[in-house]
Amino acid sequence: MIKKIFFLMAIFILSCSVTFAAAKPNANNENSAQVEQKNSEQQNLNSSVVDTAEVFSSYQKKALTEKIQQLEQKYKIRIGINFFKDIDDEDIDTVANERLRKYYGDGQNGGIVLTVDMVYRKWNIALDAKLNQRILSYSDVAYLHDEFYDKLHNDDYYGAANAYLASVDELLNYYEQNGTPYDRSQEFDPISLAVAVGIAIVLGVVIREWLIGSMSNVKFASEARDYLKRETVRLTEQRDTYLYTNVTRRTKSKSSSGGGGRSGGGSSGGGGF
Repeated sequence: MIKKIFFLMAIFILSCSVTFAAAKPNANNENSAQVEQKNSEQQNLNSSVVDTAEVFSSYQKKALTEKIQQLEQKYKIRIGINFFKDIDDEDIDTVANERLRKYYGDGQNGGIVLTVDMVYRKWNIALDAKLNQRILSYSDVAYLHDEFYDKLHNDDYYGAANAYLASVDELLNYYEQNGTPYDRSQEFDPISLAVAVGIAIVLGVVIREWLIGSMSNVKFASEARDYLKRETVRLTEQRDTYLYTNVTRRTKSKSSSGGGGRSGGGSSGGGGF
């Protein structure tokens, strides 16, 4: 009887050992899978194209990544395209600038990132101080907006991303060719100027003729007194009476002289779509 009890205990201990040995690799596998998933998510956040909203196909994402790599090598910058399904109610400007600093700020000549919030349909383009020397913060971000906004508004996200990259390429190529950033405020279009002058002249003539035609009580006179209506005013006494003079003096404040300028930091611009 005692031998039988010892035999059953040995079988029970052996079964527990086998079960524990079988369960231990599974736990290790689960931990490894979690670590691998975490590393994959971190690598995705570091990539040139982040698409948690899943608006790009795998082919489109690969094509955009290749274009970004070409531009990064050509201009020695970092470029990001981030489409987020949800940014947890954070301000998109804050998110864009934080991602620029954390993931795209190691470019030799700076970095730029397009961030899109698909929940609230907002976009932002942020660029750091280095790239701000090659792409002006206000005029050129507006230029970038003009190039891709219509496609973004019409849900052509791949087209919008390509237009964004093409605009960055054009602006940086302009800087490489001219040594100064492109400034749309200094553009001069002679055709537009001629059209504006022509429209102004036509409007001036039309308004002048209309005003002259509306003044029915005015007619030409050879002398100034001819404009007076006879027998309406008769002066019976000529005398000037001085009443008083009111003089008010104010201390003139000194104005401080100085000029405005662009700050040395980065900049961003965005809006809804």
